[in-house]
Amino acid sequence: MVRQIAVSGLLAVMACGTWGYAVASDAATRIGVVDMNKVFQQAPQMPEINRSLEKQFKQRQQNIVESEKNLQTKVEKFRRDSAVMSATQQDELTNQIEQEKRELLKQKQDFQDDLELAKHKVMQTLGETVKKSVDAVAKQKHYDLILSNYDIPYVSSSLDITDAVIAQLK
Repeated sequence: MVRQIAVSGLLAVMACGTWGYAVASDAATRIGVVDMNKVFQQAPQMPEINRSLEKQFKQRQQNIVESEKNLQTKVEKFRRDSAVMSATQQDELTNQIEQEKRELLKQKQDFQDDLELAKHKVMQTLGETVKKSVDAVAKQKHYDLILSNYDIPYVSSSLDITDAVIAQLK
């Protein structure tokens, strides 16, 4: 029984000593915070990424605009000429308009899906580059912990290393 109390007491002292060490070591921990939105917005790679995406999807976007104009022309023709058209002509034009509307909606949806997928891929690549830059800044400036400001309600500006990360991306 005495032995059990002694062991329990020793464990308590060791736990307090370990906790005290952890608190003392926290005082020397260097923490930095990065505004990831600002990093992605101001990354020097962003203009080239945007140009590349625009070039890749420009023709498809122009095709969609042209299809919209053609559809609008047919709708206007129907409104203008439906009074003098036969019922068969009206039905044919109405069916044609409805078919083109469905095709246009599908084109737009496919365009959006493909654009989002392409954006995701290039942003994932940029994210890896940003991560390397954050790691480099942390090592250069001897930070122990780098946090993103997404989940932090308040951060002192003295902890902000965003500009250093952006500079590292160059």
